[in-house]
Amino acid sequence: MFGRLLMLAWLVPRPRRRDRPKRKAWWGGGAVVAVLLALPAVALVVAVGPVATSAADLRYQCDSAVGPDPSGGAAEPPPLTAVTSPGRAAVPSTNPYAELTIPPEPGSMSAWERSCVAALRTAPYQEQPWGYGNSGRAAGCARELALARVDGAGDAGGLVRSVIYGASLAAAAGRCAEVAAEAGAGSAVCGRPESGGAVLLPESIAAQSGCGQRVHRSAVSPGDLVFWDFQGNAPARAGVAVGPGQLVTVEPESGRAVWRELPSGADVRVKRVLSGAG
Repeated sequence: MFGRLLMLAWLVPRPRRRDRPKRKAWWGGGAVVAVLLALPAVALVVAVGPVATSAADLRYQCDSAVGPDPSGGAAEPPPLTAVTSPGRAAVPSTNPYAELTIPPEPGSMSAWERSCVAALRTAPYQEQPWGYGNSGRAAGCARELALARVDGAGDAGGLVRSVIYGASLAAAAGRCAEVAAEAGAGSAVCGRPESGGAVLLPESIAAQSGCGQRVHRSAVSPGDLVFWDFQGNAPARAGVAVGPGQLVTVEPESGRAVWRELPSGADVRVKRVLSGAG
């Protein structure tokens, strides 16, 4: 559908005035924006220095932010296999799609497209899925804290938030301990793992799924966030990975935390929010 609707001229991203000085270095002296109208598809190409975004890239950004398109998904890009993958471009500090707008005409966009536009206003830009694991004190602490929650009561969003917050503080504190996360905070403090420091996630599973950097299933590591069972363009389930094929989550029926295998469905999305070593 993006070829027909979301790529129209009014959806070309425009840098906000207050962001222009910050973006100048990444845009490499200015962007060249071309809207290519060709039937039956409408494609958007934005050339921004070493990074070239396209209709396929936008679909990937949307898939990463709100889950698979119910009308049909696109193939996941090949994973980046190393921190220093050849030809790897610098990641923009601000999502170039954050300024997309929604046309006012009723029915001009699908619910998935509208959800995507809203999510990309705050979601970090996604590289190709990372195909390498994560290690270090934060990842090890996340595994320890998540396993300690097994058989306890709670909700999945609260478990994820508490485990990640405590694990993110482990490197600085020198010890692994669960730390109570302030209620109502965290909506703007869940960017990419390179930022390091405290990671205070939003409270809802849907908002948490917009944080971090996407990870390929083959590279799932302790501390990675796993989202699945997408309903209404948002995940209904979430958990913290404790190994390559296991996670800790809360079963909605019982309200108890369990250790289980990663789900195998096509709508599973993995995000990394903790800093560490690849």
